Amino acid sequence: MERGYSRGAGFKSETGRTIGLHRDFQTQVSMSRKNWKRCGLLAAMALAATYFVVVLNSVSFWPNREPFLAEVPIQESARRVRLLRLGEGPLRYAAKDPRPEFVRRISPTFVRRIPRDREVDVGGMMPVGIFDRFRMDEVPAAHLLLRAVDSNGDYVVDSTLGRKQIELIDSKGFSFLSNKVDSGRRRGGLELERWTCVPRRDEELRIGLFDRNPGVAPIEMTIRNPFFKTDTPVWMGSPLPQSQYMEGTKVTLEGLSFGVLGLQARVRAEGLAWKSSDVSNWFEDATGNRGLWLSPDEPAWKVHVRIRPFTSASVQEGAMVQLPPIEQPKGEEPVRLNQTISIGGTEIQLVEVSLPKSVAQEGQQSSRPSGHLVFKAHARFKHGPYSVFFRRVGDRRLDSAIHIQTGDRQNRESHIVASVTRPENNAPVMVELGVVADRELTFLVTPPEEFKTAMREHVVQSRLGKPQKQRE
Repeated sequence: MERGYSRGAGFKSETGRTIGLHRDFQTQVSMSRKNWKRCGLLAAMALAATYFVVVLNSVSFWPNREPFLAEVPIQESARRVRLLRLGEGPLRYAAKDPRPEFVRRISPTFVRRIPRDREVDVGGMMPVGIFDRFRMDEVPAAHLLLRAVDSNGDYVVDSTLGRKQIELIDSKGFSFLSNKVDSGRRRGGLELERWTCVPRRDEELRIGLFDRNPGVAPIEMTIRNPFFKTDTPVWMGSPLPQSQYMEGTKVTLEGLSFGVLGLQARVRAEGLAWKSSDVSNWFEDATGNRGLWLSPDEPAWKVHVRIRPFTSASVQEGAMVQLPPIEQPKGEEPVRLNQTISIGGTEIQLVEVSLPKSVAQEGQQSSRPSGHLVFKAHARFKHGPYSVFFRRVGDRRLDSAIHIQTGDRQNRESHIVASVTRPENNAPVMVELGVVADRELTFLVTPPEEFKTAMREHVVQSRLGKPQKQRE
């Protein structure tokens, strides 16, 4: 009996332990299922929160309320083009993120860093010429800023805008073309164009966007003209050619032409003191436009002609300064100069004088001709452009003339390298230094009648990317 009881008790004990282990396993499985459900619920909540934040950050959810001047549809598209800015002076623009601040704060890092702002910052002045980038007389830039939007009014990048030529059209149908140097700036979907000349006689202004493909119809919008001027004078011009005399030089404006770079003047200077610089000429009309593309329908153009000094004969009496005697350099070592002179508001700091390298390397006993001496200097000036002259004392002929028209716009500083005839027998160098500013002559001209048709034809060809060659 005891053995049987003992076996029975042992059997019950092993069975109870097995049942306990099974219950523990079931408990663990149940807890694992609950954890998985909890994790799944948390994952679903996180996914929903992420989706909510993404939807909350959607630009279409927060429509852009930025004001604009005009809006027209783009052909064969649900998109539209908006005119954001049109005016004169500096342009500083930033397209702000339309999302409220609290939305931006709760956004994930990758959403918060999405670049939604587009900034444009350009100066308010433009030179009236193309090549003459150092002109002191500039004009306020007229700027235009466009951007495309979708059917919801949200900003988008539209590649078709970059293929269009933007024109400002007056009431007589003539198109003012943008400046070739500063036009066509694009930043993240923004289209920026700048002009020096715009329609100013009309109260309303037509803006045309012409595609390079002639089969695409142009986009046009009409707005109130921000450049309109009242009481504009009327100039009366004369036909060409015209001549003026200046200090023994006859300056003749022979004709006008136009091409890719705009209007140009053909000038001839007859004399020994002055010469003309065709690429520095520019035009003006009675409405205040100054540049290289004016309307041929104006009664007259004022043509500004740049005259440049040609020889030291253009230097007026008292405008030449004689430097102290300068010892000739020996070999490759230059002679350091520490002299600063002032002529007519121009400050010239003489740096050094040296032999040309080809002569200096051969030594003083060379049988080569004496050649020239090379002067190096720095010039700081208040007005310009101008020419700097170097001439041997007592010598009628001019040794070197350096025309200054480029340099730093802020410091008005230029570097000068000039040559002067080298005296024989190692005699000291006696040099005269002179500064002469450029002169400007103005001619009041009646635009040639044939320009009215030819310039319009030039505009049409430029829309196709095939501007005509220089026309006269």
